[in-house]
Amino acid sequence: MSSTKAIFKTTLAAIAAMSSIVFAQSNFTENSVTVPNGKSLDMIFVEGGTFNMGCSGRSNPSCGPNEGSAHSVTLDDYYIGKYEVTRAQWRAVMGDDTPSMMFAVADSNDIPINTIDWYYANEFVCALNEKTGKKYRLATEAEWEFAARGGKKSKGTAYSGSANADDVAWHSGSTFPPIRVCMEYNGRPFCSEMNMPGGTAQLVGGKAPNELGIHDMSGNVREWTYDSFSQSYSSGAVTNPTGPAQLHTQKIRRGGSYMVEAVNSTVTARLIRSIEGADGDLGFRLALSKNQNTIPANMVAPCDIHSPPVSHGKGTLRDDRLITKDGEVWANGSTVLIVKENGAAVMKPSFGSNVSGEWATANDFALYITSSSGARKKYIYYIKSETDMSLMEDNGMPGRWERKPASEVSGASSIAVPTIANPKQPEELIPAGAIFNMNDPPTNGKDQRLIVAQSLGSGNAWVQDNVAIGAGGYHRYRFDYTPDTARFVVWDVTMNSSVIISTGKWFTLDNTFLRIIGDNGRRYDYLYTVTANGNTHYHISFQGYERGDFRMFEKMAVGNVPQWKEPTMDPYATNKNGGSTYLPPDSVGVVQVVSSSSARSSSSVGGGTSSSSNSSSLRSSSSARSSSSSAGGVVSSSSAKEDIGISGGESSSSYEDISPVILSQAVFSNGLNAMQNAVNLQAAGNATIQIFDLKGNAVRTLGFAQGNYVVHIADLPRGLYIVKASSGSWKQTITVPVK
Repeated sequence: MSSTKAIFKTTLAAIAAMSSIVFAQSNFTENSVTVPNGKSLDMIFVEGGTFNMGCSGRSNPSCGPNEGSAHSVTLDDYYIGKYEVTRAQWRAVMGDDTPSMMFAVADSNDIPINTIDWYYANEFVCALNEKTGKKYRLATEAEWEFAARGGKKSKGTAYSGSANADDVAWHSGSTFPPIRVCMEYNGRPFCSEMNMPGGTAQLVGGKAPNELGIHDMSGNVREWTYDSFSQSYSSGAVTNPTGPAQLHTQKIRRGGSYMVEAVNSTVTARLIRSIEGADGDLGFRLALSKNQNTIPANMVAPCDIHSPPVSHGKGTLRDDRLITKDGEVWANGSTVLIVKENGAAVMKPSFGSNVSGEWATANDFALYITSSSGARKKYIYYIKSETDMSLMEDNGMPGRWERKPASEVSGASSIAVPTIANPKQPEELIPAGAIFNMNDPPTNGKDQRLIVAQSLGSGNAWVQDNVAIGAGGYHRYRFDYTPDTARFVVWDVTMNSSVIISTGKWFTLDNTFLRIIGDNGRRYDYLYTVTANGNTHYHISFQGYERGDFRMFEKMAVGNVPQWKEPTMDPYATNKNGGSTYLPPDSVGVVQVVSSSSARSSSSVGGGTSSSSNSSSLRSSSSARSSSSSAGGVVSSSSAKEDIGISGGESSSSYEDISPVILSQAVFSNGLNAMQNAVNLQAAGNATIQIFDLKGNAVRTLGFAQGNYVVHIADLPRGLYIVKASSGSWKQTITVPVK
């Protein structure tokens, strides 16, 4: 009898296992998340297989510059979203934390979420995983293309599901339905229908699906994928690829959009995008491995992906962020940099002789290596995270560098680090005049090599033509410098539009650091260099939407600039993330910590009133600043800073460790940046910060007067937090990890 029972149990277990396999290989709806008044989270099963990835001329007769070479890819089974993630789905997972979206059908839950960067997309996926217990993620680029082609059911069409783009894609040539726009006047709603030139994001599922039943993989909005960008694919056959290993760099967007021509919506079309870029035609869709509790090998889990906090040094003459431990190097391909705590350093280029000797840094962005003979080599660097930086040799091209084990880089373990017999002091290794007080830098310097015209639109211009060089997009960039004004413009060839990224008065420091100051006081900061022949100009950006990204500009006569179009759109100064993320070194002596306990005692969120103890505390801090400023050559004292108000919100006991830091720096525009366990607030007037956990629970509310602050939140439990700042009509939302 017992034997019969055992056989029966075994049979039941086998049936259950077979049932689970059948179920796992079927399309399904995610029932752990209820989407009221909108499409549910439906997932389509994609049977794995081997396919030819990339453009070969058969799938698309007009291959783009970054769509080759065609190569063999093998994928395991997986799931992919039936639709692009919608506004209703976002709200169902994230609560009211919905990004402000551009150019979308009014009052609809089923338009694809857009205007989010790659990190924000992963935050949604992380929150979804916490609700479902599964391991959703973004699709790899290979998974995206295989699904777009129709998987094993593919008919080999140029667009996802059809040879005719109009059957399956919303693109700039589509006939768009009018949109309904409503506004309120004297308490009464007034609505009207209007045609939006160039169209808008449309309801998902409005066009025919492809062979697998997936909608909008051609057109509507472009879609983030997991992969980092590379200009071409590997030539050999690969299995389950996840793209280049470097995480915090430009990413791949796929699928085309309503903003661009149909040719950009083919199944092989691919474009580069800054990882922190947020466009009105850029969203994403979900993916999930067949085993719903795993992710592909070499992929970072969504809940472990966080935008690196803004990094800044300590203002010392040896920036410790550069130091490599034993067995560790900075690598850019086969080029290697080793920086030791004892002052020794070596740069091994891919070709040519090593540069080795003693090292020192100036202003936390210029690295000098001085050989025993006294020869000095300069490198310009931007550190984005503990493991990522952009670096260029003075007069040379920038590159992306990763901190890696030496064993993973060919030849790195055998590099000899010099022994320093008679070490020098760091200040002896830095050229005279190369060190500045970056809290109050001199503004009268101008690198004459940059000036190419006496007035805007005349003489020469500096141009990067992504179309001509196949840099992964359809943008052209132009920098104009006159003796008084600098202007940086990007124009999109496919959309025939352009926008000013930055413009205003400008100055340079040590032929290395460029600052442009807009009319509203907003700062735009770049590191730069110019080649020895004066014809090429490189820069590395501090801007919030492209931290650490770099460009190469060639000098050319303005009459030769291809398809030039004067700016037609508002400058990025109005964009929530358009300003500089540069923070001055934190040990110059002008940064003071405010006692949060005294500041909180009886202050208001608006910062309008403060108790005598609060005012006294801040006045003494101001005095300390004045004292240290005298030594540093900086005078920065403001009555507005003395009236700061910080509210304890709902429970003052939870705020015991808040320590706002006042940075001695004039503020003319608003800004909010993430730091390590902190946020940097630039407030042009009275401002409020609200902090929420991922469930939407209010954790903290703080008020500030005009000023530049660092607000520490390290006392909060480890996790990801949503920080919302507002000042008058200005509002900005960021996420900050607490580690």
